[in-house]
Amino acid sequence: ANDFFGATPDDQMYIDDYLMEDLNPPPPFPPPTNLTGPSSVTQGEPIELMWDAPGGSGNGEWIQSDAGVNNENGIGLTGGGTFYVASHWLPSDLTPYNGQYLSKINFFPLGDPVATFNLYVWIGAIAGTQVLRQVIGSYAVDTWNEITLSSRVMINASQEFWFGYSVTHDGGTFPAGTADDSAVGGKDDIISLDGTSWAAMGSTHGLNYNWNLAGWVA
Repeated sequence: ANDFFGATPDDQMYIDDYLMEDLNPPPPFPPPTNLTGPSSVTQGEPIELMWDAPGGSGNGEWIQSDAGVNNENGIGLTGGGTFYVASHWLPSDLTPYNGQYLSKINFFPLGDPVATFNLYVWIGAIAGTQVLRQVIGSYAVDTWNEITLSSRVMINASQEFWFGYSVTHDGGTFPAGTADDSAVGGKDDIISLDGTSWAAMGSTHGLNYNWNLAGWVA
């Protein structure tokens, strides 16, 4: 100890006090929880540790505005084509989920087995930054489809958060499932025809529905 980078005993005592003072303040972030690891280790060998992300219990929950029911309601384009739907979360909505991760999306394709779907996650104002796009290879119609994301997306409560999908379909079908409860305007009724310009479906198109759309956050 007396040879700590050439320090004298008095210097060492000062250094120890300084380090203790520097390390004693509480950390600025909540700690991870439920840390687990192997019951025994071998010196020199790597070990695997697992834990739940800071900021939550780790139990997880579905976040959504719709009631989770579909009564054969859906939205489509009259002549067919591609459009986008999204669930939109403001920073004030995200405070309980800050630092947690979106890892699954649940959606309800209605009545059209040949429509194509891609999942998306965006962040920022007007969904300005796309952070995930995932092609859906297969799905079941007229029921909820729970899809695990290819990459988890961390929630930062300081910026807007969007998740949803694009759907491409033929005319005469209405593949984007909706709940028949009143729209939570500007949040769970968001629609776009180009993936860039977004509108609240209720106030813009007179369609007062929420999307059948949920995200698993843990």
